[in-house]
Amino acid sequence: MSITNPDFGDFDADDALDTAPPDPTQVAYRIHRLRRYLSQLAGDDIGSFFDMTEDEQTAAINVGEDIVAWVITHDPSEKAKLARVIHDARAQQEQLPPWAALDPARRALAEAIAKSLGDWLIREGAWS
Repeated sequence: MSITNPDFGDFDADDALDTAPPDPTQVAYRIHRLRRYLSQLAGDDIGSFFDMTEDEQTAAINVGEDIVAWVITHDPSEKAKLARVIHDARAQQEQLPPWAALDPARRALAEAIAKSLGDWLIREGAWS
């Protein structure tokens, strides 16, 4: 692969994906990065992925593994379902209300995070 325009694109090593399937750890990093950005917009900062405890990091990577398992068996045209997949994976490890019980604002936020993650996976060539 050659870079024709080094001013365009995403060259951060922490989220570089070469091919499908995506790496669960990179997926966990990306979700945390999105969550951190949103917390900063809200006037808080949840810290970096590496500020989490070892158990929290392991749990996040397990969610990444669940997401990857789903992505490799589903077409990107099903991207709209990804929010619920992420929610259900997290609900296995945390006490979260069922997807149907989420208030509309939380569901919209979950869908925005999932859309961003799905777009990133497609853009990186890890979901096709």
